[in-house]
Amino acid sequence: MATPSSVIEMKQVECGPQVAKETCNVLANTIELKQLTDILTGVAAVTAIVLLGRCHPNEVSVDPEFIVRFWEGDSANWTAHSLADGSEVEKRGPVAAEEITQEGCGLVGAIMSRAGLDSAAFSILGGSSLERDIAVIGQLLPGINLHVLTTAGSRVYSQWRDSPLVKGCVQS
Repeated sequence: MATPSSVIEMKQVECGPQVAKETCNVLANTIELKQLTDILTGVAAVTAIVLLGRCHPNEVSVDPEFIVRFWEGDSANWTAHSLADGSEVEKRGPVAAEEITQEGCGLVGAIMSRAGLDSAAFSILGGSSLERDIAVIGQLLPGINLHVLTTAGSRVYSQWRDSPLVKGCVQS
């Protein structure tokens, strides 16, 4: 595995003399950061999202200001991003399997408290580790407007199957 300095040197040579040295350094650092991120996070997919915001006093709604993603795969992680500018505001993980729901609800509660928000909508995909703790989410987040949405149906295509996996009310 290349060290960071050898990656930068290798990329500078590949950029050639026609490209400014600063551009080469930015490109090399970006490539290196992507490779490092891939190594640290491993293979992952989002299996749940949570929208955090405020609700209109007369409506059942969430006007989202933040999105929290639950990543599963080689390890479980929670990331929270501002919808105003897309910036990551907090990350928690890797999280042990028995702490997934508590850690996620802790992150949600902390952001809601800091930002003065009153509503959360959890959208949990079928097969997510959060499915087993759906009943606990309300207990961990008392006193807020809470929606927990689960999958009524899905059609999932996979490179390991010849046909889609269909569950629930979604037709092929």
